[in-house]
Amino acid sequence: MKNVIRVKNDRKYNMKISIIVPVYNTKKEYLKKCVDSLLNQTMKEIEVILIDDGSTNQAGKICDEYAGVDNRVKVLHQKNQGVAVARNNGLDIAEGEWITFVDADDWCENTMCEEILRKAVENSSEILIFTNYSVQSEKTVKKNQFFAKDIKKFDEKMKEEAELKTMLRTHPSFSFQPPINMMGGTWCKLINRNFLEKSGVKFEPELLRSQDIIFYLNLFEKADDISYYNRQLYYYRYDENSVSRRYRKDAYKIFLKVLNKQYKFILENHKPEIFYEVFTKGVMNTIGICMNTDFVHEKNNESFRNKTIRIRKMIRQEPICTVLKNPISNGLLWTQVLQKKLLKWNWVEIYIILWKINERIKK
Repeated sequence: MKNVIRVKNDRKYNMKISIIVPVYNTKKEYLKKCVDSLLNQTMKEIEVILIDDGSTNQAGKICDEYAGVDNRVKVLHQKNQGVAVARNNGLDIAEGEWITFVDADDWCENTMCEEILRKAVENSSEILIFTNYSVQSEKTVKKNQFFAKDIKKFDEKMKEEAELKTMLRTHPSFSFQPPINMMGGTWCKLINRNFLEKSGVKFEPELLRSQDIIFYLNLFEKADDISYYNRQLYYYRYDENSVSRRYRKDAYKIFLKVLNKQYKFILENHKPEIFYEVFTKGVMNTIGICMNTDFVHEKNNESFRNKTIRIRKMIRQEPICTVLKNPISNGLLWTQVLQKKLLKWNWVEIYIILWKINERIKK
């Protein structure tokens, strides 16, 4: 049973696109910029669904204020249950013919809805992928793209590449290397609602992160008509340091659930060798994130011995254990090839020392 407290402005009107925005303690200026960019769209036949996930600041009140002045805004308040539940609840009350997702601290070009709907209809798409700017600061805005040019309809090879890019940003096998952001983000997709409902694909609440990766892997697999619009219409706030350097003890336990879901997807859909190569690269990247956010983080004061014990526990877990044993090295950095061998041989002490040396060199 859903912990829905109330829904504001549940009114019937003709709408083409439902924009689902999960909100949790978003900064006032960010939230206002986001919602204003949506309400100022050149296409007016939209609904903006704000899902307040139990915010403890003024974010929920701000959502209600918007609903009070614009009947295209629908607000749903729920107990804090995470972004996956918030998005699923948004899908349950969406009434538009098309669905798109926006993060509450991001914003969009005012022509976004008009352009992506026109392109999706023109291409007879079930899913339209478009692209973004990556905002690292007010003065640092970088252009991103996922493919070199527009694609009217993905063939099987391009669909395969889309799934691979959902798992990993860059790999030597890709026809085009996205410069900044990987394609697995929830944003920058327009999805036909009838197709989505028939697919049965939902966000998985048990995943504490990367729910969007698993969602789109499963959705792309079920789609026959995917297209790409090479236009930057979305502004994504991205702070690489906050993601890769925030201390989180036993971070690997969170990542393991996502990795197992990816591995299951590859096995059950009988994917070719390239998927195992990309997955291997992703696992090595994940181990690296766990090193930086836990094992060698400056806030980790445990003994060297305890760190080695916990790392050994991590590498015994599936699917990490299987990946370390496989001979795949294509697409790995030379440092990752070495690290993979050290962990396979259980030389964890040497691995930690070399990791620290490599990090100092990079600085």
